[in-house]
Amino acid sequence: MSGQLRSTLALVVVCVVSFLAVAQVTPNADAYISTLQPSTNFGGAAVLNLQSGKMTSFVRFDLSSVPAGYNSSNVAKATLKLYVAAVTTGGSLNVNYVSGSWSESTITSNLQPAASV
Repeated sequence: MSGQLRSTLALVVVCVVSFLAVAQVTPNADAYISTLQPSTNFGGAAVLNLQSGKMTSFVRFDLSSVPAGYNSSNVAKATLKLYVAAVTTGGSLNVNYVSGSWSESTITSNLQPAASV
């Protein structure tokens, strides 16, 4: 095998391994709920509203693109990027794992799933 072919093959292998090592998963469902309107569904809203501590946002990711056999020991780092349109009052933000099922089109404050703390 020539040196140039070997270098080209090595570059292709590095590119493929790099692609597999870094992946991006976009959300496939999102909604927010409000205890002020406990039976209202906001799944069709254009933004995830968090104007007060009375609102909770839900975001779901389709992880079916993750190769079979991957588990927490294969993941060195995960980054969640959230973009804020405006902050009118200071506060905090918690990110929790949702352990129950929910649907973007039916979730309400009255029908919200359990979340880890």
